[in-house]
Amino acid sequence: MAELIVRTGKHAGKRLVLPLLKDVVLGRDPGCQIQLNSQLVSRRHCQLRETVKGLVLCDLKSQNGTFVNDVAVTKPIRLKGGDVLRVGAIEFEVFVPIPTQPGGFSDDDVADWLSDDAIPSPSASDRDTAEITRPDDTSTSSISTPEEVPVEPTSAALDAAAIIRQRWMTRKQS
Repeated sequence: MAELIVRTGKHAGKRLVLPLLKDVVLGRDPGCQIQLNSQLVSRRHCQLRETVKGLVLCDLKSQNGTFVNDVAVTKPIRLKGGDVLRVGAIEFEVFVPIPTQPGGFSDDDVADWLSDDAIPSPSASDRDTAEITRPDDTSTSSISTPEEVPVEPTSAALDAAAIIRQRWMTRKQS
């Protein structure tokens, strides 16, 4: 779970754990999940939500603004570890833990699975049938963000997924 680490004031160093997939409102109002006792903070100042895609921050039309790394937040943004969130005069450092591998596998386990001796050599027929496809119409003036563009898995990605599944099942049976 993501955390906010208080960087200023009498609570400096305190860690606030954010609940997964729930809205957390910061402000002066007693109904806020994180209450900040400062006249520079609006009653409902900003909102955080930890989603499956990351920690998202939204300013709630606060009077003095919400800032990330000294830049005013004007639309919802995704925060990353190390960002500095300023609400009024109070600063927080954003801490986002590195996700662990499913089933308790480490990065070293995955690297070992993908080593050269674990990857089967592609057959001649695999090399002959590989192709790259591109969209037919490139004349549009709009640019899509990477999240909007569907990505088809490549042959290498499918091979890697098969190897990981096979190793995972072997390890699970052990």
